[in-house]
Amino acid sequence: MLNSGFAKRFGVNAASILLTAMLVCLAIISTAETSHAQKDGRTPTAPGLGLTSNKVERVGRAADNMYIRSETHIGCRVERYSYESEKTYDCIDDGPEPGFDIMIPQFVKLPEKSKGFVDLPRAASKFVADEDDTLVAITFSAMGFVSSTEDDRLLIRVLVDGQEAAPGQITLTGGRDSVVISSSNSFTFLAQVDAGIHTVQVQYSTELISGHSSYIRNASLKISTGLPNRESEGLTGKWGEGAKKGDGKWTAIPGATHTFYLPADGEAAITFSNVLKMTDGDFILVRAVVDGGIYELYPVEAQMAGRMYHTEARSITFNAEGLPSGAHVVEFEWRSSITDVVAVAEMYEWTIVVKTEVNDSDDRFFDVVSQNNFETSGEDWYKPLANLSTKVTVDEVSDIAVTFSGELAGLGLIFVAPTINGNPVTDQEVILYYPTLTCADPACGSPQASDSGAASYTFGLKNVMPSDESYEIGVAYRVLQAGVSVPGSGFVSGSNLVVEQKKRVGPDLAVGPNMGRGSKKYEWILEPVYGERDLLTVIIDPNGGVNSKFKEEVDDSINADAASVKDYYLVVSGGRLEIQKAATLGTYEAEHAGEVTDDEAYYENSDNFDCEAGAEFKGGADALHAEALLSADAEFDFGQYDKNNDGKIDPSELAIIVGIARDSNGGSSVATPFKPYCDGTPFIVDGVEITELVHLNLIYQDGGLTDEQKTENMMVAAHELGHHILGLDDLYARYKGVYDGVNFTPLLEFQSDCPDDLGPGEDCQNRYMNTAPQLITLMTYKTGYYTTTTHIDGFHKLQLGWVTPYVLEKKKEYKLKDVKKSEDVYILPRRNDDGREYVLLESRFEESQIDDPLYDYNINDDGLAVYHVIEPGPTCQAPLGAGAPDCKPLIPPACVAEGIWYHKQASNFARLGLRLIQPDVAHVFDKDANDSGNDYAEFKELLFGTWAGAELLDEGTLECTDNIGDPLPAGSQPLLRWVDGSKSGYSLLGITTSGGDTTKFNLVLD
Repeated sequence: MLNSGFAKRFGVNAASILLTAMLVCLAIISTAETSHAQKDGRTPTAPGLGLTSNKVERVGRAADNMYIRSETHIGCRVERYSYESEKTYDCIDDGPEPGFDIMIPQFVKLPEKSKGFVDLPRAASKFVADEDDTLVAITFSAMGFVSSTEDDRLLIRVLVDGQEAAPGQITLTGGRDSVVISSSNSFTFLAQVDAGIHTVQVQYSTELISGHSSYIRNASLKISTGLPNRESEGLTGKWGEGAKKGDGKWTAIPGATHTFYLPADGEAAITFSNVLKMTDGDFILVRAVVDGGIYELYPVEAQMAGRMYHTEARSITFNAEGLPSGAHVVEFEWRSSITDVVAVAEMYEWTIVVKTEVNDSDDRFFDVVSQNNFETSGEDWYKPLANLSTKVTVDEVSDIAVTFSGELAGLGLIFVAPTINGNPVTDQEVILYYPTLTCADPACGSPQASDSGAASYTFGLKNVMPSDESYEIGVAYRVLQAGVSVPGSGFVSGSNLVVEQKKRVGPDLAVGPNMGRGSKKYEWILEPVYGERDLLTVIIDPNGGVNSKFKEEVDDSINADAASVKDYYLVVSGGRLEIQKAATLGTYEAEHAGEVTDDEAYYENSDNFDCEAGAEFKGGADALHAEALLSADAEFDFGQYDKNNDGKIDPSELAIIVGIARDSNGGSSVATPFKPYCDGTPFIVDGVEITELVHLNLIYQDGGLTDEQKTENMMVAAHELGHHILGLDDLYARYKGVYDGVNFTPLLEFQSDCPDDLGPGEDCQNRYMNTAPQLITLMTYKTGYYTTTTHIDGFHKLQLGWVTPYVLEKKKEYKLKDVKKSEDVYILPRRNDDGREYVLLESRFEESQIDDPLYDYNINDDGLAVYHVIEPGPTCQAPLGAGAPDCKPLIPPACVAEGIWYHKQASNFARLGLRLIQPDVAHVFDKDANDSGNDYAEFKELLFGTWAGAELLDEGTLECTDNIGDPLPAGSQPLLRWVDGSKSGYSLLGITTSGGDTTKFNLVLD
């Protein structure tokens, strides 16, 4: 409801706030207004154009128009404590306390003097636009502080596809009068994009801060998309910068005028974000004037800032529910208080965003509700804000964004949290108001509070499950003491609540699943990747005699403009990831190159690395890594790549490969922390610690490398960088064991090789899990004897933000072009469940030449890849070990025994939750294949469509084989079923390929 004309301005003497809550400051005195450099608001140009598919006609379900990622206690989560330790939840449960004695570990630390802008942890998302010229509004909210008593400014910017969203970099907050005073800030950025998938990344910079660190505990990222629309939902916006205020008259904020359309029976939320600093006086007021003052919004006027003598981003939302349909013009005005002295302030960047909605869809809900009163409280537990709630019907798993906007004041800290059915969701609570109290006398009888006024935060209620009864969504607040001798008090007025709900259908683009590196041991969210990554390659020779040409060959395999790691990622990502060469150094000869001890090469003899006997390094590989980097230190400045200035080199700052000349290739990503010394001391060069690197055995030949050997070196490096830079885990599914002619028995965990005393008719064999993507993903490279240039699989490309998903809902014939050319995948969602299970389809076609510029050489198949995805939920992070069926990825697929499934597949959630459904279900073991030593299968039937008219049904006959690697019995076929064995409701008929780059199929729905 809109209460016309209700607006109160309250005195800023905090000691009397409860007694003078109805005091209205109406006096206005005119003073000269000074005009400063201004930039007219304009719709931002489109960032990142040229990387989207520019659809003429939408395939499948319309894209969402709202995405919400909400992160709490980020400092606890970035440590990646093991589930078993329970340290993450212990950290979260500690606090909050007014003095922050036990809260600091909950904050992620942002050290001073960063080298430009750096990615903020856990602050990236993806979204899809259906049409060209789509407007995107990105609201970033964060609870944090700068530990400085000066106005040292923490800068924030938002990148959309690697380009700055308007208005560019802003100040989130500056230092205040006390070292540790945390509050929350919000600002909405604007961008314009074309059709396709896009990536959002929040970055920060502390380059303006010296001698102090900054901290952020909670943050959220809400992405809204839309176009101007007169009939239904719409999104419009504008931005500008540059104005000063120093008089008591209502005057227009230069350029802050915007036209929007309200559809019939529609609602509208109008949000004004700005960066402001006061230099004198008591408060600055802002109001939204519609159509020259014909209509009033709520609040009628808002205190944007009260005694806020530092730079800070603030937002206020106005409720336009009472407007008639049609075109309207909103103009923002401001004025200064004139109490003891006329307030003076400078406004820097600002944005206007108008979101309109008609609740005519079952897939989403939008409502704006207003407080229409004021509330006060002493120190107390959470109290729901009266009138500030709405009913939301949830009949399918949903995400709900809850944006609170209001005016806060008082003598105490004010915490705010979203509520569900009146119960506060306390793990999402944030401090929205933390006053600085000043006292005129030691007794502090009449303290004065600073930093009151507008405050806003967007909360995210994720994975809200269906209910027969509507949920009541609202907000509550509580007050804590802010000063040692002054009881806490709080005041809330002029508040609006914007509640947006959407059904989660298919994968959650706002936040990736916990399926990254080591995800079975600790949380590793798959994050989108966009932009440049620097790469240092250091080559070392452990045996001596490597010629100078080898360095050139390695450099070409990694950094050349074609047929290289650099080009591979540029092509596979669709231009979104560019590997930048920092340097290729070496070839350095190892200190003990060519030495032999006890008939073994020095670096392969473990006796040389016996820590108890006084060795320096833990192992031969550790010694080679350390020697290589210490040699490189003489000609390379590692310190310049410590971009966040935390004293460590992270792979996002500088990826490091240590290449070792060998007669065969292989690699591993040496996990953090990299500590090669026996005494456990950190490895430091140029004053920074190297925490992680890639160990890479590289093929070397005196006479030079063949094209195939160069490709092998390139692809192993690309695979290891998939771990190192992208955070992906292995998808291998090879089992070594003994086959007696009837049964195959895999080796036990502690066994590294088959017994020497095999019986009559027994063979030592490698066989393969029937769910692994094998040759069609980089993350199983190298599966067999094949040299391939396979792409990353469609699931991981989606999580990285490199392909556009289309959710299919209708029975019809579909065509899907080779993912290398279309950058498209299709999604078959599991409806009415927990929103974490779906089928992903992509088309893959083999290229015949090893140097094909699109890669995917020698993947041994063409057609439709069908991935069954089961993302892990919170129950998979059990401290004592997760179990099925609560942790769904642990449920074995059809025809796989629990012992086999848990044996190796359970090493990470990527192997467990990403299951390729294959035409023959199992890989046929062929002991004579390519004279390969009885180790490899042919992998000829990974994809559907090679044989015209192939089908994949959700019911039929599936007879299981006795062993991994055996073909299905005649008449048996794979089935498209959910993880619990229930029918999926989808059948794919007539799967066939055409034109050498397209798969066709008929989708049938039950």
